Amino acid sequence: MEGPHMCQGKEYARVGFLTFMHNVVTRFKWQNMIPDEKNVCTVATIPVNGLSIEIQPHK
Repeated sequence: MEGPHMCQGKEYARVGFLTFMHNVVTRFKWQNMIPDEKNVCTVATIPVNGLSIEIQPHK
């Protein structure tokens, strides 16, 4: 949405979310909980039963 009625906090929320995602991706080790999981290939590759992951802090 653009124009005079655009949300005042839109950019603030976007930057906050991007900062959060940056910290989660860079500060934690991601490990797939189902190693042989099947995927569906469409525009994006999607795990059939969702994505089960374990997130651990880097040491």
